[in-house]
Order: sequence, then structure tokens, then C-alpha cells
Amino acid sequence: MDYNRIVQEILNIGEELLKSGAEIFRVEDSLYRMCRSYGFVRSDVYASQINIQMTVETPEGEIITQIRYIEMTSPHYDKLDQLNNLSRYVCANTPKQAEIHERYEKIAKSKVLAFPLMVLAQIVSGTSFAIFFGGGRNDAIVAVFASAAMALLPTEIGAHLEDYITFSDISECLARNREYAGRMRREMDRILAYENRQREDALNTYLDNNFHTPETREIAEAVLRRFPDNPKEGVKEIRKSLQAKIDEPLNQIIEELEKGMGNGVAVVEIPEYDNQMRGRGIKVSNNDPWYQRYYKENKHKPSK
Repeated sequence: MDYNRIVQEILNIGEELLKSGAEIFRVEDSLYRMCRSYGFVRSDVYASQINIQMTVETPEGEIITQIRYIEMTSPHYDKLDQLNNLSRYVCANTPKQAEIHERYEKIAKSKVLAFPLMVLAQIVSGTSFAIFFGGGRNDAIVAVFASAAMALLPTEIGAHLEDYITFSDISECLARNREYAGRMRREMDRILAYENRQREDALNTYLDNNFHTPETREIAEAVLRRFPDNPKEGVKEIRKSLQAKIDEPLNQIIEELEKGMGNGVAVVEIPEYDNQMRGRGIKVSNNDPWYQRYYKENKHKPSK
């Protein structure tokens, strides 16, 4: 099997798909599937609006790379449907190169809509959109000429029109706008950098004049940097956060202490050594020793 010819025919289908208005993803996916059907060990495909690049590795280890330049695209959805069917046929049947070429040529030479009708359709659609989006009579007239120009530019008539229509002024204007935007961006960056330096100098001066110990200066700097608009509220927020960190282990200790208090007493029977002690017992506290000592000394239970 001549893999070079197979890759060429697959690229022909991809090129015609792209020219007929297929999405980039759809073109790449179709090429990947056709390459996979012919048993290529690896296939790498890159497609854009102006070119298709494809590299494959054959089962024999040969590396084949082909690139196809796309000159012009013009949507043709009937041809696009036929090309999709052809790519599915190739994936399902893996025909020989001659059969692929024959079927491809038949689709490529299929008739398209007459050129005057295509121009008329674009004029009608462009003008309709202008009116639909609130345009008036003058807007509709402009849309007629703009749609006609867009329809003619991709053709040979458009190539002759380019001799009389130049876009150098527009290109120069766009280039100047980009240059101006770049200057403005650099100027804004310079201003922002200057403001940041001024703000930093002012902050350091304030800290040096009002906070003389390293600890207080560090805390004040943290508050001012984190809450520049309202330092007072920032202090409250930090204090609340620190208090919560302190209270967390303390609350755990209090919970453990509470488990050892308020548990009452238990009566333990005394062994019957003689008849006089029969039925008697002693009271034993169920509370922790610290609670027993506190209650013995203060005659009341501790409060929280």
C-alpha cells in the first residue's frame, strides 16, 4: 500500500472540508479517524484556517509529513455533507487510493450555486440583518454595498478591486492605535509604580514615627497592610481571631473538667464483719479529686 498517496488523499478531504466551512475541530477529528482506520501507529494533525499539517508513522516505521496551504474558504454545506459521508466511508471500508481519489473528485467537481445568486443571497441576508437590528433606510443602503463587497472580495472580481482599494491607511491607523495603546499602558504602569512607592514610603514613615518597638511596629504594619481602609476594624478583627485561637484549647480543658464534676456520690456497702454493721455502707464521691478538694474547701461547686 502506498501510504504517501493515502496521506495525500486524506489531506485532500481535510482541505475540502475546511474550504467548505467545517469547524477546525471537525476537520482534525475526521483526519485522525481516517488515519486510525489505515492502521497508522501514530498520527499528529494540526489544522487552522490557512493550513493543515499532518505527520503519520506507518506500521513499517516510516514517517510521512505533508502540509497543505488553504488559499480561500467559501461555505458549501451540501459539499460538506458529502465530504462527511466520504470520510465515514473511508473509516468503515479503508478503500484504496484510486477509489478515494475518484469519490473525492466527484464531490470536488459538484456544481455550486450560480455566482449571481450567491451575491444576491449575501446582499439580502446582510440588508435583512441591518433592518432587523434597528437600522433605517440609510443603514440598509450601506448594508447593500457592504454585503456586495464582501461577496465579491473572495473572487477574481475582488482581486481586480484590490488594485483600486487599498487598506494601507486602515493598517497604518491600526498600527498607530496599537502604538498609542502601548504607550498608554507603559505610562499607566509607571504611574502605578510611582504611587506604590509613595504609599510605601508614607507607611514606613508613619510606622517609624509612631511605633518604636519591633513588636508593636510589626503588628501595626500587619494591620495597616491588611486593612488599609479601616485599621480600627482591622484591630478588632485580628483581636477576635487571636482570642478564638486562645479559647479553643481552653474550651477543651473546661469540657474535660466539667466531666469530673456534678456526678454525685455512690454508696459502698461495708463487708459484714459482725452483726452490728449489717446493712450499713459508706458514701464515695464520683467526682474528680480536684472537684472534691474545691468543694471541701469552699462548700460550693465551682462556677464557669
